[in-house]
Amino acid sequence: MTETPLPADRYLDRELSWLAFNDRVLDQARDARRIPLIERAKFLAIFSSNLDEFFMVRIAGLKRRIAAGVAVPTVAGKMPGELHTELLDR
Repeated sequence: MTETPLPADRYLDRELSWLAFNDRVLDQARDARRIPLIERAKFLAIFSSNLDEFFMVRIAGLKRRIAAGVAVPTVAGKMPGELHTELLDR
Protein backbone atom coordinates (compact mmCIF):
# COMPACT_ATOMS: atom_id res chain seq x y z
CA MET A 1 0.00 0.00 0.00
CA THR A 2 1.34 3.40 -0.97
CA GLU A 3 1.19 5.94 1.81
CA THR A 4 0.09 9.45 1.00
CA PRO A 5 2.68 12.00 2.13
CA LEU A 6 1.50 14.17 4.98
CA PRO A 7 1.35 17.94 4.51
CA ALA A 8 4.26 19.86 6.00
CA ASP A 9 1.95 22.19 7.93
CA ARG A 10 -0.08 19.48 9.68
CA TYR A 11 1.21 20.47 13.12
CA LEU A 12 0.45 23.69 14.94
CA ASP A 13 2.70 25.32 17.48
CA ARG A 14 1.02 25.11 20.86
CA GLU A 15 2.11 28.61 21.76
CA LEU A 16 0.80 30.19 18.55
CA SER A 17 -2.46 28.28 18.92
CA TRP A 18 -2.77 29.51 22.51
CA LEU A 19 -2.33 33.12 21.38
CA ALA A 20 -4.92 32.66 18.62
CA PHE A 21 -7.39 31.33 21.19
CA ASN A 22 -6.68 34.26 23.48
CA ASP A 23 -7.31 36.65 20.56
CA ARG A 24 -10.74 35.06 20.10
CA VAL A 25 -11.47 35.53 23.82
CA LEU A 26 -10.49 39.20 23.53
CA ASP A 27 -12.75 39.56 20.48
CA GLN A 28 -15.66 38.35 22.63
CA ALA A 29 -14.79 40.96 25.26
CA ARG A 30 -14.86 43.68 22.59
CA ASP A 31 -18.28 42.69 21.19
CA ALA A 32 -20.47 45.38 22.79
CA ARG A 33 -23.40 44.79 20.43
CA ARG A 34 -24.04 41.13 21.25
CA ILE A 35 -22.37 40.44 24.61
CA PRO A 36 -23.70 41.90 27.90
CA LEU A 37 -21.26 44.00 29.92
CA ILE A 38 -20.84 41.48 32.76
CA GLU A 39 -20.00 38.72 30.27
CA ARG A 40 -17.51 41.01 28.54
CA ALA A 41 -15.84 41.64 31.90
CA LYS A 42 -15.58 37.87 32.42
CA PHE A 43 -13.96 37.47 29.01
CA LEU A 44 -11.45 40.19 29.91
CA ALA A 45 -10.62 38.35 33.15
CA ILE A 46 -10.08 35.11 31.21
CA PHE A 47 -7.92 36.93 28.65
CA SER A 48 -5.80 38.53 31.37
CA SER A 49 -5.33 35.28 33.27
CA ASN A 50 -4.41 33.39 30.10
CA LEU A 51 -1.90 36.03 29.05
CA ASP A 52 -0.25 36.08 32.49
CA GLU A 53 0.07 32.30 32.47
CA PHE A 54 1.35 32.34 28.90
CA PHE A 55 4.24 34.65 29.76
CA MET A 56 5.04 33.03 33.11
CA VAL A 57 5.06 29.47 31.75
CA ARG A 58 5.40 29.33 27.96
CA ILE A 59 7.65 32.32 27.26
CA ALA A 60 9.79 31.58 30.34
CA GLY A 61 10.22 27.97 29.20
CA LEU A 62 11.13 29.09 25.72
CA LYS A 63 13.72 31.51 27.12
CA ARG A 64 15.21 28.68 29.22
CA ARG A 65 15.53 26.47 26.12
CA ILE A 66 17.23 29.30 24.22
CA ALA A 67 19.62 30.02 27.12
CA ALA A 68 20.47 26.31 27.45
CA GLY A 69 21.26 26.15 23.75
CA VAL A 70 18.55 23.60 22.99
CA ALA A 71 18.49 23.32 19.22
CA VAL A 72 15.52 20.98 18.89
CA PRO A 73 12.76 22.26 16.60
CA THR A 74 9.11 22.20 17.62
CA VAL A 75 6.73 19.71 16.02
CA ALA A 76 5.95 22.42 13.47
CA GLY A 77 9.65 22.70 12.61
CA LYS A 78 10.50 26.03 14.27
CA MET A 79 13.62 26.53 16.32
CA PRO A 80 13.20 28.02 19.84
CA GLY A 81 14.71 31.40 18.88
CA GLU A 82 12.56 31.67 15.78
CA LEU A 83 9.41 30.82 17.73
CA HIS A 84 10.33 33.30 20.49
CA THR A 85 10.70 36.10 17.95
CA GLU A 86 7.43 35.21 16.26
CA LEU A 87 5.55 35.14 19.58
CA LEU A 88 6.87 38.51 20.69
CA ASP A 89 5.96 40.04 17.33
CA ARG A 90 2.34 39.04 17.85
